[in-house]
Parts: sequence; structure tokens; C-alpha cells
Amino acid sequence: MVDSPGNLSVNDTSETRKQIERLEPHQAYETLGVFLAPDGNLQEQFNKMLNAATIWADSMRTGRINKEEVWIVLQMTIWCMLSYPLPALCLSRAQCEAIMAPVIRYCLPALGICQNYPRKLVFSMLDCMGIGIQHLFTMQEAARLKDLVIHTFNDTLPGQLYKSSLELLLIELGIGTEWRGIELPIIDSLATPSLIKATVLYTANYGITLKHDVSLLPRCMNNQLIMTPLLHLELSIPDLVAINHCRIFLKALFLSDIVLGDGTEIMAAAWNGEPAFTNNRADSWPRYGKPNRNSSIIWQQTLKKVFITGGRRLRHPLVAWLRQDDTWPWYTTSDGALFHLPDGKWFHHPIAVRRNRVPMYERQGVPSKKPNRIYRASVHPKRQRLWVTIAHCTDTSI
Repeated sequence: MVDSPGNLSVNDTSETRKQIERLEPHQAYETLGVFLAPDGNLQEQFNKMLNAATIWADSMRTGRINKEEVWIVLQMTIWCMLSYPLPALCLSRAQCEAIMAPVIRYCLPALGICQNYPRKLVFSMLDCMGIGIQHLFTMQEAARLKDLVIHTFNDTLPGQLYKSSLELLLIELGIGTEWRGIELPIIDSLATPSLIKATVLYTANYGITLKHDVSLLPRCMNNQLIMTPLLHLELSIPDLVAINHCRIFLKALFLSDIVLGDGTEIMAAAWNGEPAFTNNRADSWPRYGKPNRNSSIIWQQTLKKVFITGGRRLRHPLVAWLRQDDTWPWYTTSDGALFHLPDGKWFHHPIAVRRNRVPMYERQGVPSKKPNRIYRASVHPKRQRLWVTIAHCTDTSI
């Protein structure tokens, strides 16, 4: 509010103008009994639940009820109240245990059980010699998994939001659609906190398989995800975070997102950390600020180590483009014609100087129909003309 002062107001149902209370991003507001803040912090909700558990335990100590009644009151009052907001939260295990601590300290002696009884048995099933009290963290994750499966299966609005969140998470991680086998600290460091991230961490930690239909399809053969081979280099987590920051800023998932038209060389813009041809990904990608100089250096060093053989040329060029990317702007044909595709409309650029290696074309294009067989091209302007500096290959047709 300091950076953008002002008042917000709307008309209510009676057409009376009402002022809306403005809050900072870290300030939580209670909605349907749950305190949520725009920046995702759950401190207010944690304090509310901890305070409720403490008051309940203190109130119970003032009365005298038998063991059976203690168990009934535990399950029917405080545990119901604490479990209500769990599907909308992603509290850590430590936070859940802090909330449960006042209740457990009262209930164990009241049930005739040693207060120091092993906590693993306190939260174990009766069949396993446990007491059968459900752990709030387990209840939270199980409730979210249930909601995730039910709502995505029925294609409800929450289900669509869950699926969109999963797609964003997979893009942010950059490791494909399967996260099994990836170390938990890496997943935790590369992804923004969210309900889906908490579910992924939980399923990965406990060996639970979460099947989904999200797909990330490569655009050409011999393609690969940028982040996948980096996981085998034993890079430090800060270095992985720096590389991933550069990748997301460039809106690049596959190697094909940062190479020239013929798939043989990394684009100069991508090498220098400048996004190019990302219109189709502007709204569907996480928003990251421009990386600092140190991150850019780590990005370039890692590209050299993994993908590049010399200069910016790839060790294994990409071949056979499988599908067209409507946001790639330049194409050529087998007879050397140059076409431009801005905003879904085709323009033909007549040739100005015919050369075998570096032909030049007029900068002004004329409207045209889509050519039958096209190849990606990389074009650079020079004065009033265009240079096709990378000629097409017959293996890169689409």
C-alpha cells in the first residue's frame, strides 16, 4: 500500500458504494473459517489452530471425565475442528506437531497412558499396538490427495485448478512428468510453495504413485529436457537453482526452445539470457525476474559442459521437427523462399541477393498463403534487408 496508495470501493447489492479494506500481501484474512494470505504464508492460521488446541486442553483439565469420555471428546470436538481447514493448507510436519502438542499432553495421562509414550505408537493404528490418534499432517495430505483425485476425475473447477497447478509445477521443475527418483531437497528448492508441491513431496517421500495425464511433448527428435541431464552432474542446489532461474526466465523447457532454426546451435539471445519467441508461453509460465550476473555465468558454464562442443554448437544436433510452433517467426522452403509468421498471418519476403550460403531478402514482406512444406530458419536484420544466417536442413522439416 505504500508503493500504490489509494482507496478501493465497489457497489453492494443495494447499489451503495462501500470501501474495501486493503491488506498487505503478508496479511491474512479469514475466508470460510480459514486464514489465508496472498503470499501463501500460514502463520495466522497456525496461530489460530495452536491457540484453539491450547484453550481446549486447559479447559479439559478443569473437569473430571472418565477415559471413554476423553476419547469421545477428543475425536468429536477438537480433532474435528483442527481437521476442518486441512485440505486448504500445507502446514509442515513440525507445525502440525506443535498444534497437537497441548492436546496430546492432556489426553495421554487422561487416557491412562504414559505421557512419554513413543509418538510413533501414539499415531499408529490399534492393530499395530498404537493408540489410533490420527496425525494432523497425515490427515492434511490424505485429505488433499482425496480432493485432488475426486475433483480432477469429475473435471470440476477445483480439479481444473489442481491440474493447472500441476502443469506449472512440472514446468517450474523442468524434469518432465515423473518426479520419482529425484531427491526431495532438489524438488523443494526448485519449486514455489503450493498445495501441489506439498502433495508431490509427500508422495515422493512415502513412495506413493500419483498418476496423471499431463504431458510435455518435445517438438523434434533427438530433443531433451534441459534440466534432466544436469541432475547427474552432482551440482550443488544453489547452482541448480541459478540454472533453473535462467531457464524459466527464458521460458525454455526443452533444448529445442533455445536453439536456432536448424537445431545445430544455441541462439545468441538464449546464451546471453534474453528471451526470444516466447509469446505462446507468456501467460502460462511462472514469472521470474532477470537473473543476476553470477547466475548467467553458471548457466553458460553448464551449457558448455553438457550440450556444447564448441562456440555455441550442439554436440548432438536436433533433427526432424515433429510439429509446428506457431510462435516461431521465420521459415524457408526447399526452393529458398523466406516466410514470416507474425500473429498467425503469413508474409513472403522476396529474395534480394541470391547466395548459396547466406542469401539476403527484402525486409518488407507481402501477404501470402501458408507454404506446403516449410523449414525453420534463423533470420537477422541488416540495414533494409534480412540475412538467413542458418540455412534449413532437409532433416528439420515440419
